[in-house]
Amino acid sequence: MLMALLIATLLGAGAYEIFSGDEFSYVEQAIEEPERAESAVRIMRRINRLTGQLEERREEITARFADLNRNRQTPIEDYQAEFDTLWQVRADMLDLYITDVFQLRDEMTRDEWISAFGDVDR
Repeated sequence: MLMALLIATLLGAGAYEIFSGDEFSYVEQAIEEPERAESAVRIMRRINRLTGQLEERREEITARFADLNRNRQTPIEDYQAEFDTLWQVRADMLDLYITDVFQLRDEMTRDEWISAFGDVDR
């Protein structure tokens, strides 16, 4: 489910936060050790910030597309450069997201993960 939410965000579905306030609470309850719980929540907040950063960058690029559209003589290469920028931003964010999800997974036992997020084999 986390991956589906991120992909939807990357493709412009407007999911601004991957983790809800409830999920922060679930993780805090699932992990008994305060240090690991704090670390897991910190990672979750960082993941949510990544989606916000992606949205900001996507808005910037969309504005540049609007500027390009104002000139009917804009070369196709200018559009391609903006598309390339958009895909690079998405790729960079996805790399960071994957790193964070694996760090979060390493912070939790399988039982804690299932307790917080449900059965991973569904």
